[in-house]
Amino acid sequence: MFNETLLAPPIKAPEPFFFSAQLRDHNNEILSGIAYELSLDDKDYIGTTNAEGFIEHELEKKPGQLILSYRPVPANPDYIESWQGTIDTLESESDTKGQQKRLQQQGYYPGHLDGLDLGKTSSSWAKFTHHQEQNARDGQRLNNPEQSKNSSNKKSD
Repeated sequence: MFNETLLAPPIKAPEPFFFSAQLRDHNNEILSGIAYELSLDDKDYIGTTNAEGFIEHELEKKPGQLILSYRPVPANPDYIESWQGTIDTLESESDTKGQQKRLQQQGYYPGHLDGLDLGKTSSSWAKFTHHQEQNARDGQRLNNPEQSKNSSNKKSD
């Protein structure tokens, strides 16, 4: 007698991802203890920002429309701020199309997302890297005024 058991492949649950955002007011002050509602398509997440003004939730990893609504002025509950964005999948960072999409989202890549590096992707990446390095140097000077003063007193040879 031949007995065969067929097993169906396990159903894979959607992978979660972690959403984190810090709320600040127009003066760049942290908004702690602020009630918010976060919606991803048909699922709502409700809470309050932590002491550092962060909203942190594990969400289902699926493309969709994300809407964040909050009341930044507790004394005026009728005033509501909201932000919306799209959650989408990205190709790997090691993939040219993934690099193009990330660069485009940051405003560095003006071309089509074609996955081909015909020079535009490389030059966009170089520009992005240059700006990141420049921002890091500027941040170091802002955080260390003594270093900034010493570097401005150096004479070129």
